[in-house]
Amino acid sequence: MGITWSWAFGEETWETLLNLGFGVANPAQIGNDDYYMVDNAFTYGYPGEPSGRSSIRVKSDEKWYPPVPVPPQGAISIAFKVTDDLSNSPSVKLFEVDTGSKSFRIECTGGNNVRLTMDDDDGDPFEITLNVWHWLTVKYDVRSSSDYKGKVYLDGVYIDDAVDTSADGVSTNLAITFEGIAGEAAVLGSDANTWFGAIVFYDDAYDTGTSEVPRFVTRIQPTNLTGSAGAWSAVNAPTILDAVTGSQINSSSYAHNTTIIVGDHLNFEAGTTIDAQLGISASYVDGVTMHFVASGSGPFGQAQLSDNPSGSWATGSNLMLTAESGYGYGSAATRPQAGGAWSGSSDLYLKYEAS
Repeated sequence: MGITWSWAFGEETWETLLNLGFGVANPAQIGNDDYYMVDNAFTYGYPGEPSGRSSIRVKSDEKWYPPVPVPPQGAISIAFKVTDDLSNSPSVKLFEVDTGSKSFRIECTGGNNVRLTMDDDDGDPFEITLNVWHWLTVKYDVRSSSDYKGKVYLDGVYIDDAVDTSADGVSTNLAITFEGIAGEAAVLGSDANTWFGAIVFYDDAYDTGTSEVPRFVTRIQPTNLTGSAGAWSAVNAPTILDAVTGSQINSSSYAHNTTIIVGDHLNFEAGTTIDAQLGISASYVDGVTMHFVASGSGPFGQAQLSDNPSGSWATGSNLMLTAESGYGYGSAATRPQAGGAWSGSSDLYLKYEAS
């Protein structure tokens, strides 16, 4: 199974998240903490992990969208927590994937229960315990015109499956919507009581022992500038390394190139090993996602990742640069040079390249 995209929420404000391509259904309420809030009172993490983690909080029935779609078959995993009783309405959904004429979703059923629904086929309700973090995974395959298949797991335990036999064919990439499902009691200064801490999208619905098992998603930073091509300079930072690192994504400091051409790049090392950055000795590393923000004109921007700077690189999609900042990413589920799974002892190298 391969990770196509992963995200650990950090200190970015909602305004910054919107600039990165996240979206909300009610943008007029951005800045109103009873609707959308960034809060580090509860974070989905582990002792000793890198600093700067946070969560987003969302009011019941308020929708938000990640900046990337999901594939037509794979798995969706999220870390979430609810700090008030759940909605009793099935119209309130933890997430929903629009497949065109149909959808699949995790919807409320009353009594702090939710269920997996594959369009018209409802799975059995299962309970969500309040005030604890949960890792929820839905494995799905909606490529077939004969059926939509889905399985749901909670905290590593298989719960139920559902199959809709009247399904239609779908497009290549599918829009996903997340939503607040908890009530509106005042908790830690806000009525927004559904907390999201991490998201992972996978591209294989039939792999076992990966997405359904609770995982931590965290952030690490480049620690060394190991190479470059082109005339780069730092803006609002003493060095290029300082300009592109930090516990949160922001556009106030950045690396600048006024004469960029295809092939210009910046290469970074992220610690001596992944373990050195994680703050723990990891028994497994499922994959790595590189995130970047860029603006300008000329060649596209591209994220690349490797375990060996002189070897093969995994490449992300090309980002068309405009005057407004755009968000780009690339993921590597296995080591591009050595092959096989990442581990805590793996080296990690990141590259931004004009492509």
